[in-house]
Amino acid sequence: MNTDFEILPITQAIISFALAYLIGSIPMGFIVARIAAGMDIREHGSGNIGLTNVIRTLGWGPGIITGVLDFLKGYIPVILVITSFSPRDFGSVAAIYELIVIIASLLLILGNLFPVYLLFKGGKGVATGLGVLSALMGVYVFIPLAVFGIFIGFFRFVSIASMAAALSAPLAVVFLKPYITFTQESTSAFIILLVFTSAVALLVIWRHRSNLIRLSKGTEPRIGDGKSKPAREEKIIISAEGNGKSSPGIEAERTDEVEESV
Repeated sequence: MNTDFEILPITQAIISFALAYLIGSIPMGFIVARIAAGMDIREHGSGNIGLTNVIRTLGWGPGIITGVLDFLKGYIPVILVITSFSPRDFGSVAAIYELIVIIASLLLILGNLFPVYLLFKGGKGVATGLGVLSALMGVYVFIPLAVFGIFIGFFRFVSIASMAAALSAPLAVVFLKPYITFTQESTSAFIILLVFTSAVALLVIWRHRSNLIRLSKGTEPRIGDGKSKPAREEKIIISAEGNGKSSPGIEAERTDEVEESV
């Protein structure tokens, strides 16, 4: 009697999807703030757990650590999926292998946006998305990174830089198709990666919709403007501006308007 137990590749892929979401959900900013200052970052500044709010609330040190950890939680799992599977595992059908890599990549980003550990209220997926793109695009991820740096240098708006970097990713895939290792495998890999990067770009822009409203009003904060006030203090100030007659609806709208970008 054969007692060997083998997990089928498709079952392994499904397990990888679940792990990708759970890893993407790890709230790095929340954890860093707890360790560095013993605080709940959601109760300070914008209330967002992302890189920008950590920088504004705790400074560059904890902020950079948050960004690096968010980047790595996107990069390392994708590399592991790429190296753990191959088209041979799925009857030499390359498209199935490529879809598995991309689905795991998407779930990492969705985990960052909607983390199960924090009742689905997460960051905006930029740092984790860059980690994912770095695994898929290799050194050519320098293009969205360079775009991000240029826009930060010129405008000092993290929101604009994040959206510009996200939009540059599908363009990089189009123009660098012959050089990106993932897209060299097959035509389907190019199409899948292009659709993925385009979808992520739209998702990043959608997550920045409140930033776009503030930009149109001229109230979007620039990087380097100073540390944020605690989230509760923001509400008190809003009430004071309204002579103590701030309705719950207005308060919620104002609180959303101070939401950060990453």
